[in-house]
Amino acid sequence: MELFMQKLKQKKILTECINILIMLAGAFCLSLAMYMFMLPSKFIPGGVSGLTIIIQTLSGFSASYSMLILNAPLIILAFIFLHKEFAIKTTLGIGMTSGFLAIFRAIKMYEFFNPNEVWLSALAGGVIGGIGIGLLVKGGGSSGGTEVVSLLVQKKYIASSMSVIILGINVFIVTLGSILYMTVGNMDLQTGFTTIICSLIQVFLGSKCIEFVLNGLKPAVKFEIITNNGDKLKTEISNRMHRGVTIVSCEGGYTGDNRDMLICVITRTEISTFKRILKEVDKDAFVYAINTREVIGKGFVKRK
Repeated sequence: MELFMQKLKQKKILTECINILIMLAGAFCLSLAMYMFMLPSKFIPGGVSGLTIIIQTLSGFSASYSMLILNAPLIILAFIFLHKEFAIKTTLGIGMTSGFLAIFRAIKMYEFFNPNEVWLSALAGGVIGGIGIGLLVKGGGSSGGTEVVSLLVQKKYIASSMSVIILGINVFIVTLGSILYMTVGNMDLQTGFTTIICSLIQVFLGSKCIEFVLNGLKPAVKFEIITNNGDKLKTEISNRMHRGVTIVSCEGGYTGDNRDMLICVITRTEISTFKRILKEVDKDAFVYAINTREVIGKGFVKRK
């Protein structure tokens, strides 16, 4: 028993070391995207990162310091109201990101800016920054800012959507930054409009890259099928696709007939095969699909 506990402890330590390395890579990517692409082009990526860029652009105050200052009260709230491990790792992620930004500034690292191809900065900043945030979250922490705020709001209002909260905050910050650029920063209307569009493109790309890092390339689809040939359909799906099928007996609300409802989760690449089986076995089956964000279990993502 003692040997088993020791091995379990060693495995946990190894897992946490890997998570910290993943977060380190994420912090590097996020700070690289901010320093090399977002700051020179004056983009507003939303969240605390967006506020730090606005502050540095308008006042010259270093983004590495303002990131620590703006996140400090959120970290305190996270320690009070959220899971302590998440709060510790978020603090670590913020510290890593600020540290990399300070290093890049100290060594005067190359900054990419081309006013004629500003969209390149939006693409690169969105992809690299999104991968960075995704890795920070995958390691068990976050980049602070909107992620912490959304979790705090969700704790109070359980029915609220995290994605909607983050989107609302980001839209507000992009709008605020654009107004400040064109008033306090004396940015002309055309440049300001271009900055807004590129910032929104960057936010959109970043969200997709975060989703890619967290969920991978295998988004799944849940099918629910009302059929008279439940057993035969289950057998075909199991034999030809090697997917599990759950059968639920149900009664039609209109006809009163007893039928089977089959529930099956497959990847998008298997949809054509799945439809072929449906057509062969029961072309009159009533079928509807539901997109799933994540599936954990045999044939998909393994439980850790």
